[in-house]
Amino acid sequence: MHHDKCYDAAVDAKICYDVAWEYIDGYKWTCSNGTAVCAEKQTACKMALCACDAAVVQCWSKHPKPEKKLKCNHIRKLPLPYGFQH
Repeated sequence: MHHDKCYDAAVDAKICYDVAWEYIDGYKWTCSNGTAVCAEKQTACKMALCACDAAVVQCWSKHPKPEKKLKCNHIRKLPLPYGFQH
């Protein structure tokens, strides 16, 4: 939830263009001493998205890995976002 709000904040602040693009616009990063480090020479949007992802990964690293993968009870089809319709 915080991760999605982080992405939304980048759009609200006019750093990124739209929500759909956030999920496919790649960015550059490296790993230093087990920590994600966002590359400095990239667009403000890519920096913001990388920071959001680095924060969620840092949060996950503080918790044990689940021992088993939970499965959904059923498949739920969702309508495609407007930007992805053919």
